[in-house]
Amino acid sequence: IEARAGERLLLETFEREGIPVALCDTPEAAMPLAAMINLFSSAARRLGDRLLGLDVGRGMTHSAYGLWTQHAGQARTLGDALQRIVATSWAHQSGSHMELAPVGRHVVLRFVPGVLPANIIPHADHLLPPMLTFMQQFLGAKWQPDWFEVPYARDADAALLEDR
Repeated sequence: IEARAGERLLLETFEREGIPVALCDTPEAAMPLAAMINLFSSAARRLGDRLLGLDVGRGMTHSAYGLWTQHAGQARTLGDALQRIVATSWAHQSGSHMELAPVGRHVVLRFVPGVLPANIIPHADHLLPPMLTFMQQFLGAKWQPDWFEVPYARDADAALLEDR
């Protein structure tokens, strides 16, 4: 927010959502998932930026999730690593979970939000790049999935995301 619109908008957005801006300086601090989703949604709306979530995610790797993905990444195989992600997602997030779901001849790592705020798009989109880098540590830096599944219905601006 600050890089795109300045400190004032950053402070106003955090204040509107009732989140202390000091959390920016303590990324390891816990934040309720609903609050994080609302913050992403509010920021994207105030900036008029459908791709804010994706852009934030592109500035991250899986290591941003700390011990959760570090533990999972120490598995010997991608299959074991994904099992660790799913089995321990409760420790990283509340009100949602990760699951592995068979879809045809594929297996999808799925983020399943619980009953959460309406506009999950920016938050969900920010998860895509870090989850990609997580898988690439096992499959190679150039590996790309056949598709990404997101936990929201296709919206009018989906092509902006798909073109990236």
